[in-house]
Amino acid sequence: MSKWKTFMSNKKNKFKSVKEYYILFFILLITSSIVFYPYIFGGRYYLFQGTDTVRTTFPAYYSVANYLENKWSWWSFHMGIGASQLSRSVAFSDPFNYIFLFHKDAIKELIIYAVILRILCAGMFFYHYLNNFNYSVYSKYLASIAYSFCGYIIVMGRDYGFATICVYLPLVLNGIEIALRKKKYSVLTFSLSLVLIYFNVMFFIIVFVTAAYFMIRMYQYRKNITVKLFFKYLLCFMLSGITSILLSAFWFLPLLYTTGQSPRIGSEMSIELKYGISWDAVATAISRLAGVDVLGSDISKKDGTLIPYQGYALQYSQLTTYTSVLVIVILIMVLSSQSWKKMVKSFLGMLFTIAIFSFNYFSYIMNGFSAITYRWIFVFHAALAVVLMIGIEVLISDRKIKFGQMAVFSIAALLVYFYSIYYCISKETPTFNNLREFLELNTKSTLIPVIIAGIYFAAILFYKKRWIPEKILRIFVLVMLITEITFNYSNWNTMPVSYGKNMGKDDIEYFDDSMEMISEIRNTDSGFYRMDKDFDSLYRDDGLPSDNDALVQNYYGLKNYSSLNPLGYIRFLQALGIYVMCPLETVDETVVKPEDITSASVNYINGVEDRYQLRAFLGVKYFLTKTADASQLPEDYKLYKSYNGIDCYVTTQYNPLMFVTHYTISAEEFSKLSETEKDILLFSTSVLDKDANKYEQDVTEILKENSDIAIIIKRNQNNFEMENFQEDYIKANITAEKDGILNTSISYDKGWSIYIDGQKVDSLSVDNGLLGCEIRNGTHLIELRYFPYGMKLGIIISIITLVCLSVSKLLLNNRKKRNEKEINNYV
Repeated sequence: MSKWKTFMSNKKNKFKSVKEYYILFFILLITSSIVFYPYIFGGRYYLFQGTDTVRTTFPAYYSVANYLENKWSWWSFHMGIGASQLSRSVAFSDPFNYIFLFHKDAIKELIIYAVILRILCAGMFFYHYLNNFNYSVYSKYLASIAYSFCGYIIVMGRDYGFATICVYLPLVLNGIEIALRKKKYSVLTFSLSLVLIYFNVMFFIIVFVTAAYFMIRMYQYRKNITVKLFFKYLLCFMLSGITSILLSAFWFLPLLYTTGQSPRIGSEMSIELKYGISWDAVATAISRLAGVDVLGSDISKKDGTLIPYQGYALQYSQLTTYTSVLVIVILIMVLSSQSWKKMVKSFLGMLFTIAIFSFNYFSYIMNGFSAITYRWIFVFHAALAVVLMIGIEVLISDRKIKFGQMAVFSIAALLVYFYSIYYCISKETPTFNNLREFLELNTKSTLIPVIIAGIYFAAILFYKKRWIPEKILRIFVLVMLITEITFNYSNWNTMPVSYGKNMGKDDIEYFDDSMEMISEIRNTDSGFYRMDKDFDSLYRDDGLPSDNDALVQNYYGLKNYSSLNPLGYIRFLQALGIYVMCPLETVDETVVKPEDITSASVNYINGVEDRYQLRAFLGVKYFLTKTADASQLPEDYKLYKSYNGIDCYVTTQYNPLMFVTHYTISAEEFSKLSETEKDILLFSTSVLDKDANKYEQDVTEILKENSDIAIIIKRNQNNFEMENFQEDYIKANITAEKDGILNTSISYDKGWSIYIDGQKVDSLSVDNGLLGCEIRNGTHLIELRYFPYGMKLGIIISIITLVCLSVSKLLLNNRKKRNEKEINNYV
């Protein structure tokens, strides 16, 4: 009978636990439906006009979906003159994207469901993590809801992929809890592997944070821990982290090579900036604890007014510290009920948090020593959610409160809040001369959070006075939290700059007349060639072009906007005197050289300007224009077609993908030439960093003998025959009239393997960043094969690691069974 009772009790507890998850899921789903109503039921798309969501994220999604629909290739010629797919790896390493990656034409409708699914998973996983603590279901519900709809997930998550880290964080934290409680590290190891596969930069942040969390929780679990036991736990944690890297080596190694090539990595910044203190960040973080719009926003209101955002770095999504106004209320009330000793500790903790936001070097470390950004604050939101859980539990269980202290803390918090807003306004923008003027324009977003806080205070005080029962308080606070969340994002989610119904733009600008024209060209001309446009289909309001038309419109172009533009193409352009930088920025060209441009500026590859010879060198056959005067174009440009204001020109003078040169020049000597001389010389001469004197000849003589580019192009075309073209496998015949250098208009990447007549040869970086190799005279079969550099080794390492883990698990299980059998026999 006792066994039956135990069985039924376990069943009942299990049902109760499952029921808790179902209830939370329902609450999160209902709240998501309210918050995102315009995008689920209102006919809008969760894509925002002029932002990176359509300038770079949507093109990446659409391109990956196109490859998955047709044939996958690890190299894409749709990004500049070509780049590894890993340069946009988050597009397909984020598991939530697979909702729409197999539905290319429905991406804009399905993105919102991926966003909501992230919210649901973040809340459910966070609740699962909180079950490691002995608190009530109700307090864990509130914490999970606040975490699910925190500013990082919603606002920073407008760049979609960033919000996924909020799903993985509770998995990692839960893995640590299991490791410390049960001494099992498999959950921790696999969750860290998932983070690394998803986003290697976030992995660095996660490891840094979880190491600190591991130490804190280790001491809480083992208060009288010995030095030997401490190092044992530390070793196990380190081994778990190393194992996670080895498990994900198949992805980590090639991605490490791709990201390591970027000029952004390791770029230096001023010592004053790196080691300085940012009070702007502190003021922004404090202000936006109450809501994402308390500092205004670049959101057009329905009456046409605009409240410019006043916070840190003028980047609306950088410091989205809002978790819930309820968190602030709980902090004040818990502080009010503490002893002076605990209160001092709490204030020290707050000062430490302020220091984290103020010292730039901390953010520099958290971003892998590459930039000062606040992408790490998802950890801050998780911490605030935990504080909310603990605070709710304390207040409900203990009705005592010191009203005098609470009043003092409330007034102090209010003063800090308004002073922080004033600080941001007075420092950043002369448009608003005083706090009053700003509040008159932005009353709703700045004052209503204060009113909501007052309502929370009143409800909790009524409960403390026993004027309302606990059940009523619980229901009221839960409803208020959902209401607060809905209000907080009301501006954000109804702003009239998205696409869709009644938004002025029902479809994204990429799908314009030029796309129709390009599709027609590709259907009639199946060879390899590049196209170029002197316009972009999509521009930001300030005139910044997308540079990613080729990804959506499915042509091989010259432009690209990406955080990981290929180093070879960047160096090639810079060596030719082209500034790879934001076209809206200017530099003093007498002081700043093209090769001096680093950091995030190299995200913008805007093509080759109006250098038509350089277009010909890169294989541009078709040129689309809206403004070019036919009389100003090269003579060989013939009008192919005109349609709705777009003129398409075609030329026969374009270089093939591969050609042979018989002269070489050093990069140093090349840099001394004029732009015109450089453009001419490239057709007949290879620029080499090493062995530049192998086929060396006087530059003046080379220019004199090879001044007619049309003849050289014709010879190159006659000596080249394409047999098979796939983006990661190219097969062609080429004739070398004498020994020389095989040149390609492909960015140099170690993932490319070159085979001549079936024999693999060493590749070279030619022309300051393009792929090439040495070649003997005669006609040869050339094969180019691409596979991400490091992936083969990574796959081997991952398989070996997985096998070792499986074998060790099997041996441990067998040993455990053997020990149990021996014990049973002994008994």
